[in-house]
Amino acid sequence: MIGRRLACLPVILLLALPALAPAPASAAVSCDPTDPMCQQVIDAQNQANQIQQQLDDIKKNLANVQAAIAKLDAVLAVLQKQRADQEAQIAATQKQIDDLSRQIRLKEAEIDRASAHIQIREQVLDQRVRAMDKHGKLDYMQLVLTSKDFNQLLDRVVVMQDIVRGDEQLLSSLKSDKQLLQVLRDGLNQKKAEQETLLTKQQQQKADLDVTIGQQNQALAYQQQLAAQLAAKQAELEDAKKVADAQVAYLQQQYDLAAQQLGGGSGQFMWPERGPITQPFGCSQLLGEMVDYSCPYPHRKHTGLDIGANYLTPIHAADSGIATVYPGSYGYGNYVIIVHGSGYSTLYGHMDHFAIHNGPVLRGAVIGYEGSTGYSTGPHLHFEIRYNGVPYNPCTWLGC
Repeated sequence: MIGRRLACLPVILLLALPALAPAPASAAVSCDPTDPMCQQVIDAQNQANQIQQQLDDIKKNLANVQAAIAKLDAVLAVLQKQRADQEAQIAATQKQIDDLSRQIRLKEAEIDRASAHIQIREQVLDQRVRAMDKHGKLDYMQLVLTSKDFNQLLDRVVVMQDIVRGDEQLLSSLKSDKQLLQVLRDGLNQKKAEQETLLTKQQQQKADLDVTIGQQNQALAYQQQLAAQLAAKQAELEDAKKVADAQVAYLQQQYDLAAQQLGGGSGQFMWPERGPITQPFGCSQLLGEMVDYSCPYPHRKHTGLDIGANYLTPIHAADSGIATVYPGSYGYGNYVIIVHGSGYSTLYGHMDHFAIHNGPVLRGAVIGYEGSTGYSTGPHLHFEIRYNGVPYNPCTWLGC
């Protein structure tokens, strides 16, 4: 076959054709699969599809990892805020403890001063009482002898008693003040102990938060490392996909060149048969047609022309090229695809039977006969003109 003389072309030549556009997936199967050159195109397209699948998986995994990183960042932001709040609480508790410690020191100083004052007053009172006990009579006699009159004597006795009684009241008041200070100090110590317990709890909570933050940071570091690996793998696969697409484009170009050497690929087509157009190209209401959401409901499109003719009317190649026959009982039924080169191909559907085998055909050659195989309501030819694998209205070339 024509492709056989192209099969030995070195694949390394694809590296010299980086500007070639990737061939559409449909173009790779629009040829004779028994032809070695066509099989190279199919194999290259399959390899490109496998790389694309790996690339899609990598992109999906990378997106998942990036989403996980975003979630970890959000969790860490919450944890860091909690840690900052915890540190603020610890600082406030520590300040409370420091304030209580200062108050306790002040109360202890007051207690010490009161104790010293009490001790002095006790010593003075004790000395006065002992002196009165020891020299009480002499003193009273002295008071009698030295007093000018009885009233002066009574005044001196009363004064002496008031002094003793005042000392006793002062001593009692000092002891009460000391006891009150002691109670206040004990209360402050209790509050300080409670604050120290709270501080210990807050410090433990902070330590637990630090552990959690450390674990989250480790998880984030792992996800970031994984993201970097996936990004590197993605770049590697994208480079491999470019090479594979270039290979497909190059091989398809060589296959198209073989078709062009037969005279095809000029972009000029003849009618494959003459007859009325029973269904035009464009949006359709038939559910069996191709899905196209640019069309109104039910979003179906007829991708070619239906040409009516008598049963077994000969069908001709609209241009020269390399033909591949596809027997079938569904959809197009028995149909032929001819690759013409320069991105052009034609499809002929619902044939009763074929007049050719896989291989080169010339413009105007009979390739099959009118039928109603596949999804068909009566004898007709479904004719498509495709450019780079995409069907266009044949009337653009035929001038319907």
